[in-house]
Amino acid sequence: MRRSLTRTSAAVATLVTVLALSACSGSDDSSGGSDATDGETTAGSTTESEATSPSDDASTDEPSGDSVTGTGYSITVPDGWEDVTALAKQSNAQADIAVAEPQESGKFRMNFNVVTPSPLPAGVSDSDLANQAAQEPQSVTKAKVKPIDVDYDFDGAKALGQTSTTTAQGFTVTITQFVLVHDDQIFATTMTYEDSREDEAMDKASDIADSWTWNVS
Repeated sequence: MRRSLTRTSAAVATLVTVLALSACSGSDDSSGGSDATDGETTAGSTTESEATSPSDDASTDEPSGDSVTGTGYSITVPDGWEDVTALAKQSNAQADIAVAEPQESGKFRMNFNVVTPSPLPAGVSDSDLANQAAQEPQSVTKAKVKPIDVDYDFDGAKALGQTSTTTAQGFTVTITQFVLVHDDQIFATTMTYEDSREDEAMDKASDIADSWTWNVS
């Protein structure tokens, strides 16, 4: 049976935003979880537990600058960042790759991740995909999702961009999602960062897009 657009988009978009908040972005600061709204409490609470317990896994991170291979593509880890895919997979089996800046106490950990690609249902337009996918980050942040123009591509694949902001552990956090379609597969990618660091985050996203390479076996 053909998977519906709703099911495909929900599986992709929700997983990537939850992963962004829970697996890679926590602070060592134990205060602040109470600032989240009801819709954000689960994400904020998971952030705290995941961020403080798996610190011993840092030895599994690959050196920054290395190539990280996902399902049908690869990226280069941004300078100074770490490959935290193994850590991300502990909390979300659908995590395909995840990279993040080094963890610092009291600082939200900027990160980029991709979930395992899903088939694109037949007859789905870019507009349909963007409209449906926008509902999923909103279900996590409980805030408006705004479409954004993306002026770079991922090895030839144009990205559908959208962004939403929430509060987690006392941080104002922005989730910027890039949805790609390649070879009839949907690739949901997310950059998550403190709202005040938007310019820096978008520079990192551009670097990752420039390094993106398809058809890696």
